[in-house]
Amino acid sequence: MGLGPVSVPSRSHGGLAVQHRSPAPVMQTPPVLLQRALAPVGSFVLLTIAFAAGPAAAADLELHFINVGQAHAALVRSPDGTTVLIDGGGAGAGTNVIVPYLNSIGVSTIDYGIASHWHSDHIGGMDEVFNAGFGPTFLAYDRGDFNRPSNGHVTGYLASVAGQRQTPNPGFLVSLGGGVTMEFVVLNGQFPTGSVDPWSGVQGENASSIGIVIRYGDFDAWIGGDLTGGGNGTANVEGPVSAYVGQVEVALSNHHGSNTSSSATWVSNLSPAFVVHSCGANNSFGHPTQAVTNRWNTTDAARVQWSTTMGANNNGSGGYLVANSHIVVSTDGDRFEVRRVSGGEVTTFSTYEQLPTLAGPGDLAIAEVLVDPLASSDTFGEWFEFVNVASGERSLAGLHIESGALQYTLASPLVIGPGERCLFGVDGREARNGQVFPAHCAPFGGFTFANFNANLTLRAQGGAIIETVIWGSGGFQVQAGVSAERIDIAGPPLASNFADAQSAWAGGDLGTPGEVNDNGGMGGCGLVTPHCTGSPNSVGPGASIGYEGDLDVATNDFTLTAVGVPPVQFGIFYYGPAATQVPFGDGFRCITGQTVRLPILQTTVVGAVSYAMDFTMPPGPSGEITAGSTWHFQFWYRDPTGPGGNGFNLTDALEVTFCAP
Repeated sequence: MGLGPVSVPSRSHGGLAVQHRSPAPVMQTPPVLLQRALAPVGSFVLLTIAFAAGPAAAADLELHFINVGQAHAALVRSPDGTTVLIDGGGAGAGTNVIVPYLNSIGVSTIDYGIASHWHSDHIGGMDEVFNAGFGPTFLAYDRGDFNRPSNGHVTGYLASVAGQRQTPNPGFLVSLGGGVTMEFVVLNGQFPTGSVDPWSGVQGENASSIGIVIRYGDFDAWIGGDLTGGGNGTANVEGPVSAYVGQVEVALSNHHGSNTSSSATWVSNLSPAFVVHSCGANNSFGHPTQAVTNRWNTTDAARVQWSTTMGANNNGSGGYLVANSHIVVSTDGDRFEVRRVSGGEVTTFSTYEQLPTLAGPGDLAIAEVLVDPLASSDTFGEWFEFVNVASGERSLAGLHIESGALQYTLASPLVIGPGERCLFGVDGREARNGQVFPAHCAPFGGFTFANFNANLTLRAQGGAIIETVIWGSGGFQVQAGVSAERIDIAGPPLASNFADAQSAWAGGDLGTPGEVNDNGGMGGCGLVTPHCTGSPNSVGPGASIGYEGDLDVATNDFTLTAVGVPPVQFGIFYYGPAATQVPFGDGFRCITGQTVRLPILQTTVVGAVSYAMDFTMPPGPSGEITAGSTWHFQFWYRDPTGPGGNGFNLTDALEVTFCAP
């Protein structure tokens, strides 16, 4: 049943358990100075907000998997601002996608370039980036001239990096600053502990790809171009290389999720928590293939995997989430967060070495279940949501999900904070699952709910039951197209404690996936009502405000959140006693009366922001939040290129009544 202990895969790195192998001298990175223009000073209501400096350098290591369609491009930005561009997508991607994205996140130069191999879908846009003034400041790495093809893409790349090319040796280590290293593990089939002739099979150019590992603290990430693993007659370079690399937290699937790559040995040895597929929508190659996605996400070791696009639409694959966007991973070396630029969802993981307390009995409460969707088929549209009711954060590694005879065990070490919700779905493609974006989707075709007389059970690692809910005979009654919501999250999981959802979401069914339940759902205490309108901004249809935590003032666990905001911009949460809706800037001011401002914040590179309130330290006498009081919250933010031309905008608003149970 897969209920045994979660094993931490070995970080062998060529036989050195846990320790990171350093087979070659470290190349020290010269200091990098990032110059960013200051945004113009703005005003909010009658209060001036003065900013003394532009955006600060990133505090974490960031990996940006840029959506370049059926191609690949990734940006690495270290804590001190050092940048690496790994591949540049196909022709046109540099000008039309990568350069605008770099500008949007405040990157003005590329320090190092890496061309994984000579195919045009990996180097076709690199010269466009470099010729636009982005560098590379120091060096451009490639696999060298052996069997190098001759075409316009290669010629353009070579011209753009003239005098800066270097072919590294296997095991060569580059310091990226702030404690981050980048190891060149394999190129031309050679790696520190051996070699494989990449031309011994078909697709020798793919098999010759450069593969690197980025390391920061206990975090490791693999990026390896189109490296092959013996599938479809290719050379098996992956197998022996994976024994050297060992376990990682994040892996880019080699060759866009092709059957040539991601072999069973590769998947087992790397055993990542998070997998990225870089491929094009409706591509003719079948990427990512069903065989590959099924290897990454199995019933015994279910993993989180995202794709930059939906991929091929006729290959029968599933078990992955579709970002339809750039994907950003940020880490402090102990844990990491994953976001898509087009949405505000944040999924948090720990590294395998830094697992929080594992979820156990009494820690999780099933808050909502959609058993019988109408907006999509049962094959794709079912989902469930649970809440961490423990006093501290919990790891979901080893969490076992079962319904009848169907079951799977989560391998990815997802982290859920106290009071936070977590949404799991049967499928991850919003286009066919009723427009939900879960934290994890089940192994494809391996899990579903029976519509009548069934149950959902969560078990801890080792098999202890965390919680079970029942529907049909002895449980809540199933309504087609309507989720069942828990009324009191602290109450028992009985039929009397569930009620039909009332709100429709984008898919058309009734329910509140990822949101506050219509029927209480957070301890039967307090009330939250959205109101007003978030207007279109420079990055999408509008930003929205939300919250995490508890409405009970005594617990002092209430965090304001906003998503869909322009990235790397300043803003503030503010609140007041009454609602209104009057035009203001590019949007609407939704609060009136004596308002209270919270500290100035900066949005993340994916346009999200949060602020944890402290009820014991109100910002002023007029802003004290007490049990029974009702307040209205909104987020004001800068948007210099917004459609209205006013330079700022606002989210929608929340009316929140706080409580003491």
